[in-house]
Parts: sequence; C-alpha cells; structure tokens
Amino acid sequence: MDHIDRIDDLREGVTLRAYGQRDPLVEFKNEAYNMFETLIDKVDEELSHRIFRIGVAMPQPEVPQNLMRENIDKTDMTGVVDPIKQSTNKPITKLGRNDPCWCGKVDNEGKPVKWKHCHYPQLPK
Repeated sequence: MDHIDRIDDLREGVTLRAYGQRDPLVEFKNEAYNMFETLIDKVDEELSHRIFRIGVAMPQPEVPQNLMRENIDKTDMTGVVDPIKQSTNKPITKLGRNDPCWCGKVDNEGKPVKWKHCHYPQLPK
C-alpha cells in the first residue's frame, strides 16, 4: 500500500519537472522503476529474514506399545490404553475387516490380530 501511495504522489509531483525542461513521462518512468526495484529488494530481504527464522522440530521417537506401562505426561489427556480393555469397554457400532478383533487376541509380535483373521463371520456381543 505504501508503494501505491508513493506512485500516486510521484504522478502528482512529476508535472513540476516540465518547468525544468525535462519530459514528465520519462521522469515518471525512471523514478517509478527505481521505486519498484526498491520494493522488490525490501520484499526479498523480508522473505530471507523470515525463512531463516523458521524452526524445524525434530520428530520425537515413538516407544513401542509393548514397552509402555503408563502415561507420565497427563497434560494431553491421552494415555496408553490396553487394546483388550479398549475393545471390551467401548461399544462397537461398526467393525471394519482390518480393525483389531474385538476379542483382544494378539499375535506373536504383540500386535492385535485383525478381525478378518480371527472372528470374521461373527459379530461382537
């Protein structure tokens, strides 16, 4: 907005240059070009300052669920939930084939077994 205001001021003041035997159109073009170059330099400078102020956060390493015991940080209101307790306490309205089985069965690696591999034709009680 400041640049537009300066261009308007330049347009009004360039007519006085005719008294000094200079072409007002040429003077306006030269000064407007210089003002535009200054504007571009300021934008580039501000952009470079903002880019260097950006902080990159390192991702926090995740703890495997079988090693978790309790939620120490209780500020986020989320915690470690046992998949067996979660499946028995929560009423199941719709169960997808790739969802963990409602019985809570786990495989050799401690991961919950998918419903399609465990009790697929049966619905939870």
